[in-house]
Amino acid sequence: MPLRILFLPVWIGTLGLYLLRPEVLAPVTLTVPMGLRWAGLAVAAAGVGLLAWVHQSLGVWFSHRLRIREGHALIMVGPYKAVRHPMYTAFLMISGGLFLSSALLPIGVVVLGGVIAVVWFRTPKEERMLTEAFGDEYRRYVARTGALFPKLR
Repeated sequence: MPLRILFLPVWIGTLGLYLLRPEVLAPVTLTVPMGLRWAGLAVAAAGVGLLAWVHQSLGVWFSHRLRIREGHALIMVGPYKAVRHPMYTAFLMISGGLFLSSALLPIGVVVLGGVIAVVWFRTPKEERMLTEAFGDEYRRYVARTGALFPKLR
C-alpha cells in the first residue's frame, strides 16, 4: 500500500480537528511566533506554486508510480533545469510550511516526517531507474543539477 494512502486518514483527521475542535490539539500545539507562522504559510503556498509548475513541465510524463514508459523523455525544462526532483522539494515545502504555520506536532511528525521518509527511500530508486534508462545523458544532468535544491556555483 502506498505511504500516501496511509497518511491520508491521519492528515484529514488532524485537519478536521484543527478546523472543528482546535482545543483538542492544544496539548500538541507548539509555541511559534505569528511571524514564523505566516512565513510557513508563504512557504507552503510557494510549494503549491512549484508543484503546479512541476506538473506543467512534466506534461504527459507525470506518473504517481516510478516507471519509464516507451519513448520517455528526460525532462530538463522548468524547475527540472536546476533540480532533479522538484516535486519532492514542493512536497517538503508544503508539509514543512503547514507544520510551521499550524504549529501542530502531529503535522510535523506525521505529515512532514512522512514526506521526508518517502523522499529518503524513493529518491535513490528513482535515480537508479533514470540512470539505467538515460545513461550518460542522466549522469551529465546529475553533474549539473541538485537533487532537491539548485546547486550553488
